[in-house]
Amino acid sequence: MEVTLQGEKGKLFLCGSCERPLPIDMFTRCQFSKASKMDEHRGESHLLRRCNECVTQPCCACGQLLALTAFSGSQMLRPQGSRRCRPCTIETWWCDRCSKPKPSTEFSSFQARKVKQISKVCRDCEKSNPYFDRRHVVCAIFSGKYTAPPWRLPSLSKEILISILSFARESKFITISGTSYTCTLCNKTKSFLANAGDDAVERHLRTSQVHAKRLRSLEAGRLVEVATSGVEAERFQDGLGLRGAFCGIDQVKEAASLIDIWSLKDMNQMK
Repeated sequence: MEVTLQGEKGKLFLCGSCERPLPIDMFTRCQFSKASKMDEHRGESHLLRRCNECVTQPCCACGQLLALTAFSGSQMLRPQGSRRCRPCTIETWWCDRCSKPKPSTEFSSFQARKVKQISKVCRDCEKSNPYFDRRHVVCAIFSGKYTAPPWRLPSLSKEILISILSFARESKFITISGTSYTCTLCNKTKSFLANAGDDAVERHLRTSQVHAKRLRSLEAGRLVEVATSGVEAERFQDGLGLRGAFCGIDQVKEAASLIDIWSLKDMNQMK
């Protein structure tokens, strides 16, 4: 059964729970597929329309069951189970790595200086490296500690584990360190603390336009790896001042044509 009323500022809709006539913005969209009043012919199982003050959900920070009006619009866009009420959004910050709300005191001053739109990482997660953790799990599983029942996992040699980890690398251009990663193709090093989340490397490989452009140049032969160019690395570093692992075709020719002035000077002195 549908019941609507006319108010001073437009049509009002009846809440089947508190039985108050309320404006349309007090209801979520899914509530309008329900009836506003009990239909005697359909029984007690009939779904009733409820306003935002009658519909409740838990806050993931304080754990209280609160009405929808206690949550901001940006929090309502989050998945269920990760929404915080208005007071908790002020008192807590969201750690993007462990996916938990924590007090602002649990974050370092570096994380506190980040603007609101940038993800933050708590102190506990700063001490961990998600990529090291994944590699450690693989090594621990196949180290021989879990060969007995009920696991019965095989024990692999060190050489096989190294081959597995090498094959499972995120990219041949990526080098993972304790708190950062380096892309040799882009010649850039980025900190995990500044790039929150467990997919910082994958996000770089997937979204970086510079990386995609240099990868196309490498595949087309316009970019060459210094180690495979056939020219001494000192010519690129000392002669041309290049610090990256890749260079252009023209730079290879330029490095090969360089003349060692000190060797010429020694030859003139010998004459």
